[in-house]
Order: sequence, then C-alpha cells, then structure tokens
Amino acid sequence: MKKTITRIAGVVIAFVVGLAAMMVSGNASQYAFAAETTTITVKGTGSQYSAYRLLNVSIGTAADGSNTYAYTVNSKYEDVLKTATGKTSDADIVSYLNGLSSDSTQLEAFSQAVNSAIAKAGLAADATATGDGTSATFSGVDQGYYLIAQSDSTSSTAKSKSLMILQTAGKTALTVNAKEGTPTVVKKVKENTDGVNDSQAGKYQDAADYNIGDDVPFQLTGTLPATLASYKTYKYVFHDTQSAGLTFNPGSVKVYAVAADGTRTEVNSSAYTLVTSGLSDGETFQVKFDDVKTLTSAAGAAISVDSATKIVVEYTAKLNDNAKLGKPGNPNEVYLEFSNNPNAGGEGETGHTPKDKVIVFTFQAVAKKVDEKGNALKGAGFTLYRQVNGDWVKVATIEAGETTTFTFKGLDSGKYKLSETTVPNGYTKASDIEFTLSATYETTSDDPKLTALTVDPSDAFTVDSTLSTATTTVINKSGFELPKTGGAGLVLLYVVGIGLIAGAVIALVARRRHESASDK
Repeated sequence: MKKTITRIAGVVIAFVVGLAAMMVSGNASQYAFAAETTTITVKGTGSQYSAYRLLNVSIGTAADGSNTYAYTVNSKYEDVLKTATGKTSDADIVSYLNGLSSDSTQLEAFSQAVNSAIAKAGLAADATATGDGTSATFSGVDQGYYLIAQSDSTSSTAKSKSLMILQTAGKTALTVNAKEGTPTVVKKVKENTDGVNDSQAGKYQDAADYNIGDDVPFQLTGTLPATLASYKTYKYVFHDTQSAGLTFNPGSVKVYAVAADGTRTEVNSSAYTLVTSGLSDGETFQVKFDDVKTLTSAAGAAISVDSATKIVVEYTAKLNDNAKLGKPGNPNEVYLEFSNNPNAGGEGETGHTPKDKVIVFTFQAVAKKVDEKGNALKGAGFTLYRQVNGDWVKVATIEAGETTTFTFKGLDSGKYKLSETTVPNGYTKASDIEFTLSATYETTSDDPKLTALTVDPSDAFTVDSTLSTATTTVINKSGFELPKTGGAGLVLLYVVGIGLIAGAVIALVARRRHESASDK
C-alpha cells in the first residue's frame, strides 16, 4: 500500500541519520489505530541510553488508501515541551517541531533544553538500552518522536554524553551509528641527538633515553568531542603525573591550539590555569581550561575552536639524581578530564580518558680498578668524556681516593671515553678506553619496554640483567718493572750492562794514566 507522508524534522545531534517523515493532520477521524512498535539499534556504543517518547503517533488512512501519521504530545512530557519550545498548546508544539531543520543549531538547542528539563523534572525514561560493546538496542518500543540520551557509561572511563532526536513513524526497525565523540589524549617524549639513535632524534615517541641533568621535552595532545557544539562551555583538564626521577619545569609550559589544517596558534596563558599545588594522587601538575571553547592567542586574538581542534601542551622536566636506571625507567603519565554531559552546561559532570604513559631511560658505566694480579687498587682517578659533534666533552671526574670502583651514573646512549687522570704511585697509566653505549627500547607502545643495552667493544664490558650497568675492569701495571721479552731479551740486557761497566772501567784507567803522565 502506498504511503503519503509529510515531514517533521529529525536529527541526530551526536550523529546524522536519514529519518522518516511524518504528517500532522487536524482531522482525528482519519487515525483509526495506533502505530506499530519499532526497534531502535544504536551501533558502535558501549554506553547505556535512555529513550523518551516526546510525541505519540497514530496511523490513519487517506482517501486514496495511503498511510498517514498523526503526532500528539505525550502528556508525560507536556510541561517539558512547553518549557523547551516556549509554546502553550499541543498543536503549537507539534507545529514548532515540524518547522525545525535537520541538523540545525535550533534543533540542537531544543534537544539540550528538553534533556535539561527532563532531568530537572526527574522523569523516568520510557525505555533503556545498554550496549554490549558493539550496539545498544531498544526492542519493541512504540513508534513516535524520541529523544535518545546517553545516560551512563559501561566503560572504565566516562564517555562524552550524546543526544539525538529520532522520529520512527512507519519504521518497524531503525539503525543508527553512534558517534559519541569522546576526547582522547596522547603523551609523547622527544628523542634527542646522542650519536647513536640519531635516526629518531627530534621525534616524539613513547620512550627515549637521556643523561641525568638533561631537560627532557614532553608533549600532550588532546582531542575534542564531535559533540562540542552541544555544550555552552567545555571544561578540559590535563592531569600529569611524573615519577621521582623527573623534576617539572613550570616555566617551560606552552599551550597550542592546532586547527584541522595544521595551523598552530599559541594560547594565551590567561586562557588556562597551571596548577602545581594542592593536588592529590601524586599528581605533578594540571593544565586546566574552565572553558576550552573560549581561547585567545598569545597576541590576545580570539581562537576559533571546534570539534576538529587539538589542544597541545609542551613542557620539559629535568632528569634528576633520583632517576631509576635500566629496565624500570622513569615513567610519566597523563589523563584528560572533560565535560561529558551537555545538560550540565559544561561545568557539571566530567569524565576522563585512560592514562597514557611514556618512559625515560638512563644508564651507568662502572670502572673497577685493579693491579695486574687482580687486586683492588687505590689511588686512581678517572674522567669520563662524551663525544659531542666530534669533540670530547667532559661528563664527570672522580678524584683519586680510597675508592677502587668508579661509577658514572645517568648516561644516555652515546660514544664515551674513559681516561685515567690520576695514576696510583708506582704504576703506569692505563690506556684510554673508548666505547659506545647503545640502548634499544620500544618507541610505540602503551607500556614501552627496554629490550637491550649493548657496549662496543663488547669484550671490554659486561652488562647486568636489569640492563642498567655496563662494567669494565681497568688494570694498572707496576712502573718499576723492566719490560720482559723472554730469554733472548735477558741475554741482551746482560750484554749491554757488562759493556757499559767495561767501558766505564776503561775510561777510568785511561784518565788515571793521563793524570800520571802529566805529573811527570
């Protein structure tokens, strides 16, 4: 049977779907029976949704035998709809809804107003559906004009809540694709130039290695929800937690708004708050936006922010003496807190993302000082140098004293030279040792691992199981021993010695004869 229909607007605020049209008629006698039931499936969601049937629908038959649909206000929501539309009669309310344009700002505002009024009135949903990770389904609900609202999240972290308007007249089943638009956050650490991992230098990744004392650059990148326009204001907070081996540099913080085309604009510091005190759960700092929709540039100009805009925070932290060596590394985590309920206006309910982690690794070199018999030898001093742009730059010096084990803590991958700068009395200076320290770690991982620490030349060093320490043994030989070259060498020494003695005797005898001759 042919169906004759006229349209009343329908839109999904969190996502767009094609909607059936409907007809509003003033002749109730045409509508002899109630509409059938329908099934609404929201795909791609793990959240709980609530359905509110704002308008009821009845099916009628036109003179030509086609189906027509009449909508009437559901008495349960009459006051809510009067508040949201500003209309006083049912006919005016239906007429108002019929005049809304699909995807219009007006329809968006209407859905927010209705949702807010429903929450304020404490009205129960007509149906609820909980997602199984792939979809959420309302089965056997009466056809009508619905507000579908995300009411809860079954995930471990809250999602950005979405609203949608659906009209289901004449549809026994309707499937829509969810686009909740939950924000995300990614943390990265910048790799440095160390002469070994230079192919990664300058890249932001999930792990890097540095020297103790270095300022390590970090980057946080947050996205905004597809539903950003649904919020009057939008709270947005980066929560950053650093391990004891990292010291935050507050003065290094820079914030940027990055548009969809890649245009990067520095955000005026007045647009956010850097919080470093009074924090809980071991947090190091927060970058807090009370309303990320109202940003200004460093020059004071307004920045256009939409759902495609990314918020980027960059800062440095110093790798300090508390840094852990080798495999444990020095983790640094962030999570993002955000408004997740348009009904709350942006300043009320918030959700948060999962944490994202990066790790900074560092290592140490150890030199053990012994004599040629393998006994620990005191009185030596060492200096470690690092090759930078072809030059040897001093890393540290350990002066001579009672120690026989020399530890150079907090090293990056790189090329090094170990030089004995103080030699124990009675011993000859050991040769300089040049070596390359190379660390291998995962650069793209939710939990990056250190997988190897190698030293070249490998026969001069040993590496421990925690991949934290490269150890070498430096041997001093006594300075009083003559070089030994075997039996032939000894014979040669004896011959030379005897020759020298004989020469001296001959010279002495000759001198005395000369003196005697002179006396005569």
